[in-house]
Amino acid sequence: DEYFAKLFCPATNYSNKLLQDKAKNLRELVNWKQNILARFSTVKIKTILVDGIKEGKIKKDGIIKVKVLLFSGKLTRDELKAELILVQSDGKRFIAEPIITPLKPSDTRESGILTYTLEYQVVDTGFYSYGIRVYPQNPLLLHPANAGVVYWG
Repeated sequence: DEYFAKLFCPATNYSNKLLQDKAKNLRELVNWKQNILARFSTVKIKTILVDGIKEGKIKKDGIIKVKVLLFSGKLTRDELKAELILVQSDGKRFIAEPIITPLKPSDTRESGILTYTLEYQVVDTGFYSYGIRVYPQNPLLLHPANAGVVYWG
């Protein structure tokens, strides 16, 4: 049954993982979630550079290059994730599922500035809407959205 395989089993396994070892993982996740809002508020997107898209249209070679400079504030590089969200459009509405591609951390400076980069080959050129999202990550979260905070750029 699809419900059992896709929802019930993963939720049960996740619950068991959190409760192992006298709920050590659960306590750790609760502590992390209690202070992530204050810590994440110190993160700032400084610069987003995108090459390969002009006026919403992918250039003919289909290669998009993205560079993001991010001030990490009170979070470490390992606690942050940056992604390119790309959605094909007909000018009025989205016509395909979003393409979500992680950016790679490529440089860390003592000043707290992190550099994330991506070179992505689009299969189908045309009109797209895009954005960069940055959010805190923790391996104990069931889904990245469970952090409850995100910055869009």
